[in-house]
Amino acid sequence: STSSGAFTDTFKPDKSGTWQVIAKWNGDTTFAGYTSLAATVTVKPIDMSWAYALTGLIIGVIALVLGLTITLYYMRKRRVALPIT
Repeated sequence: STSSGAFTDTFKPDKSGTWQVIAKWNGDTTFAGYTSLAATVTVKPIDMSWAYALTGLIIGVIALVLGLTITLYYMRKRRVALPIT
C-alpha cells in the first residue's frame, strides 16, 4: 500500500460468472486490520460465434474455388479438337 493507505491489485478471473472480490489487511503492530466491502463483478463469456462463422465461410469459399478449378481443368482436358473437313 502507499503512504496514504491506498492499495491496488489486478485480478483476472479464469472463467465467466459472478465474482465477489474483497481486500483484506490482517494488520500489524502499528495498524489495525481491515476487510473491505465486497465488490461484485460479472464476467461474461467471450462470444466466439463470429469466429466460427468466419472460419466456416473461409472453408466454404476455399472448397468452392477448388471445386470450380478441378471442374474447369477436367472440362478443358475432355475437349477434343474436331477435324476440319
